Amino acid sequence: MQHARNLLLVTGKEKQEGKYILEKLRDALLTTVCLEDEPKLHRPPANVKLGTVGIFSRSAPSDYAWMETLLRSSELHDIIQDVRTLYISNTAYVAFFDEVRHCKFGILYHTKNRGRVNITNVTDSLYDKELQHMSTVLGRDNVIVVIDDLEDSGKREKKRILDTQPSIMQHARNLLLVTGREKQEGKYILEKLRDALLTTAADNDIQETGYSEKDDPCTVNLIEF
Repeated sequence: MQHARNLLLVTGKEKQEGKYILEKLRDALLTTVCLEDEPKLHRPPANVKLGTVGIFSRSAPSDYAWMETLLRSSELHDIIQDVRTLYISNTAYVAFFDEVRHCKFGILYHTKNRGRVNITNVTDSLYDKELQHMSTVLGRDNVIVVIDDLEDSGKREKKRILDTQPSIMQHARNLLLVTGREKQEGKYILEKLRDALLTTAADNDIQETGYSEKDDPCTVNLIEF
């Protein structure tokens, strides 16, 4: 990084994904990363325990079965005691309230296969009250949001979602974006999920919802498309 403004790493499988690798290359060409300004990742002690983890969603259990399997795997048994799931229904809020109380950590899951990414703050959003309730009961640091089946899980897409749906970071400490391709990479998605569970980007270190590339001295725009 002393003599180059960015480093792009590419795998063989990524090269087979035309649109994905195009966006990755575009990001590398148009942005510069200042290492001293990189978000500081705050990891809990090695002996952290998440206890009972709850997955809450309006999607069918089959949509997030891959994640439940990972959460129950031997690779995560050191931090997770049990996994509970609940389908959120407009006619069964009592069950939702009760299930949240039985958990120490909550995951709000949504799949774009439902049509849109409408978690909070947008027309016909699905989880405004639910996310706020989970944050109130469990604490913001014990809630994450997972958005599945995206075409792009990069930083630009994450920023775009957080800019338009700021309540996500107000009530959850992390947002995990997942593509269909990533779910096919067992070890990779396991590590990505583990990082989302254990890593918090401190509010003072990364201003997700107020960030603008125009105001960032570490971002260089070379070409207007």
